[in-house]
Amino acid sequence: MAEVNKTHPEYDEMLPVWTKARDVAGGTRKLHAKTVEYLPKLTDEDDPEYKARLERTVLYNATWRTVVGFLGLLFRKPAVTVIPESVKYLAEDITNTGVPLDVFALEVSEETLLVGRSGIWDNYPVAAEGITLADAQRLKLRPSMQLFVAEAIYNWKVSQVNNKTMLSQVRLRENHVVEETEFTSKTTKRFRVLDLTPTGKDDVHIYRVRVFEVNDKDEDVLVEGPFYPKMGGKNLEFIPFYFISPDDTTTDVEEPPFIDLIDVNLSHYRVTADYENGCHWSGIPTMVITGHSLEAGGSIKVGAGNAIVLPNPLSKADMVEVGVSGFPALEKNLDRKEAQMVVLGARLLEVQKPGIEAAETALIHRAGEQSILSTMAQTISTGISMALTTLTQWAGADGEARYDLNRDFFHTPMTPEMFKAVVEAWQNKGISAETRFALLKKGEVYSPGAKFEDEQALIDADKSQGDGTDV
Repeated sequence: MAEVNKTHPEYDEMLPVWTKARDVAGGTRKLHAKTVEYLPKLTDEDDPEYKARLERTVLYNATWRTVVGFLGLLFRKPAVTVIPESVKYLAEDITNTGVPLDVFALEVSEETLLVGRSGIWDNYPVAAEGITLADAQRLKLRPSMQLFVAEAIYNWKVSQVNNKTMLSQVRLRENHVVEETEFTSKTTKRFRVLDLTPTGKDDVHIYRVRVFEVNDKDEDVLVEGPFYPKMGGKNLEFIPFYFISPDDTTTDVEEPPFIDLIDVNLSHYRVTADYENGCHWSGIPTMVITGHSLEAGGSIKVGAGNAIVLPNPLSKADMVEVGVSGFPALEKNLDRKEAQMVVLGARLLEVQKPGIEAAETALIHRAGEQSILSTMAQTISTGISMALTTLTQWAGADGEARYDLNRDFFHTPMTPEMFKAVVEAWQNKGISAETRFALLKKGEVYSPGAKFEDEQALIDADKSQGDGTDV
């Protein structure tokens, strides 16, 4: 019996949660495709009636709008990338498939916001034994990063290895495409196992890579490897795989950061179904006749050009319709859930009150978002920086490698009073020109990409033209 494809207990527990998060964020189409999983049938409701009710129900997608809004805040200003000059080309195509580092970081951040888990694998192509750095450069061999979503990281293990507690195994599910003809292909499941294997020398373990498939007999079959990647001619004594979650870089599995919002959003979808169904059936008034019985095969026509004659003087015909109050209980429930979604993370959805909000009040209102974003920005930056450091070392470069996401999430324009105070402090020799520039840049007087040297050159050019100004 195959064992390589066995999943971790925490993976089994969280997989339905990740699926729900993706489905709700996917919008109306995704929920409609899952039919009764998200919108159960009513008692005695037949298939045509259910299909009609389903098609009338639309998701108010607060979840995806919130994720996109938070991504926009994280990337409101460019991230700070520090990487040795000799390997800066890596950042231009970090995956070796055409994806630059900033776009890769955006994908990592989206996964972290939506499902609360992702992983980065640093990989180096299989090279011949004894190959030099010069040979690798000549053959255009280079390390790269690969993003693995939560569902693809199906098992892992942490052990006491090399005299410390560390990641000792991670299993990754991959799709392997086999070209059958010029126009057709088939996709099979493969299972990549990254682990630390003992060398037999003391407690030393080294990094190993193997790829398995499960055959028709439910047996594990090794199809690639084992490979023992090296860095600088030496075996690695760690697995170059980095977990990222909303508030740490360990293997711990956490709930999606907006799971409460997702649950309320799904509840809002179901109440919307009730409301739309009620509006549909009550939109056209319905006639009710009392005190009259139809003969077998008889009928009554209702509408323009038809008169209704009832032989029984006690018979009565009335039109039944929803009153002007509509469905207040359902409407109130929808409003309540929309308010809950605002509190649970979707404040970006909140309708702003007329007038200009004071900067201090805005900061108080945004305190929750600020704390969530600050933690995520720190964690994501740490995870990407760890992977980037390994990547640059694998490419043969020394020096600092770091990737820091923006921490200035909300635009707070510099007031005229603040601007005047900064300029006066500089003119009175209280701060340097560099500090003046940094403060004005933080106040967004200058663009995020502006540099002090360029601005100073423009000022000097103005002075040389004799315009008489000194900014």
